[in-house]
Amino acid sequence: MDKKILIGVFLVFGKFNWAQNISTLHHNSEVVFTELTKLNSKERECNISVSPDGKALYFMSTREFRNVNNTYKDYNSELFCSIKNENGSWSKPKKAGKEINSDRNEDEPSLSADGTSMYFQSWSVSWRRDGGPYYQVELEDGEWKSKKGLGGGINQFFKAQSEANFGYATDGMSISPNGNLFIVACGSEYNGNMDLYFSIKENGVWSFPKIFPVSTIGNERSAFIAADNKTVYFASNGYGGFGGMDLLKTTFENGKIGPIINIGQPFNTNQDDMGFAITKNGNAAFLIRNLDIYYADLTQLEQDIKPSQEENTTNEKMITQVKKEGIKRENKVDFMDDDIESTPYFTIEKPKSFSLTFEFDKFNLTEESREVLSLVANQAKVGKVKILLIGHTDNIGDETYNKQLSENRVKSVENWFKKQGIEVNTTDWKGEDSPKVPNSNSQNRSENRRVEIILEPIK
Repeated sequence: MDKKILIGVFLVFGKFNWAQNISTLHHNSEVVFTELTKLNSKERECNISVSPDGKALYFMSTREFRNVNNTYKDYNSELFCSIKNENGSWSKPKKAGKEINSDRNEDEPSLSADGTSMYFQSWSVSWRRDGGPYYQVELEDGEWKSKKGLGGGINQFFKAQSEANFGYATDGMSISPNGNLFIVACGSEYNGNMDLYFSIKENGVWSFPKIFPVSTIGNERSAFIAADNKTVYFASNGYGGFGGMDLLKTTFENGKIGPIINIGQPFNTNQDDMGFAITKNGNAAFLIRNLDIYYADLTQLEQDIKPSQEENTTNEKMITQVKKEGIKRENKVDFMDDDIESTPYFTIEKPKSFSLTFEFDKFNLTEESREVLSLVANQAKVGKVKILLIGHTDNIGDETYNKQLSENRVKSVENWFKKQGIEVNTTDWKGEDSPKVPNSNSQNRSENRRVEIILEPIK
């Protein structure tokens, strides 16, 4: 039997503004949270996606990944599905299918309006080449098939960020039910602060993700785009609240952010509250508590917490540029004029280092290196920075030859910047003298074949 937790009755006492000047909802009916014990396990469940009609629930779980010593095996995750039966109960979760799940961590499902398309994340071995790490599958004869990477700017963004940060972390992705708006929480470290980024599909191609205007100097996670294609729910600790991360909502329409609203108690507590998903009619919601899935009946609640019942069809036009420094400096959103050329960038407040790797005995730039350089070039164009290049090699071959090879690698990068009209301030080449890691195996040697790019802010 499902466990029920009675949270209590919350009366309307009006709105309360936090220091960041956002409203908090106070609800006029009791809210009962039900743990969906049939869906939960002893392991982690998170990143829920509910179909707009509320009849299908997809989520990530690590339930089948304990090894013989009863410890996690690489924290691998797979996607599971549960279907709501005619009697209102949820079926036992089943794996989402072999076209989706692999041994490379699948996560962050997102369903289309009619439930025949699903998007998800997979760090497959070939994700850089096949348009990942986000993919789309189609429901054909009751099975998910025809897997393809989303590609475009989304693929370019994650390749560049992964290269620049030696890996990259995400925690919650959603695509609007009409398939035109993509929002993801991501950052350089899973346990560090993340920001929300968004991409728009234009003429069938996803744009390069830009910072989503609700992001703060704090931590943003677990975005969910409702069935109206414009209401966005997310978790953040950057707007005050009840302690930990709170669940908030806003709208994104015609390139403009609506009011940011804390959805209030009992949805928010003094703990980290995340993973909110809601049906099209707004009468059923799901969220994550203590890495388990809970359900809440919202039938008696006022409309303020629910998505609009009018479907938004204009988000293919939602292209806006948001100034990240303004968000970090003042904890609020600064918009730029629509006709200003948009370009992705990041804030440089202290020296930041990037590393470009090279093939053995080569100094030509790879495709992935050019993507990282494009990211750095965007920053150099909009921010005041000095650029330092340092070349390196592994320890195979003659020391004098390696010194020359490291110089050639630096010149390749410097020439690329010059073609973009960007000045490099300082160059140096070390040959094999300053390895990043010991040259003890082929993997380590590949990491030592590099050019370091160091950006220093100009005060």
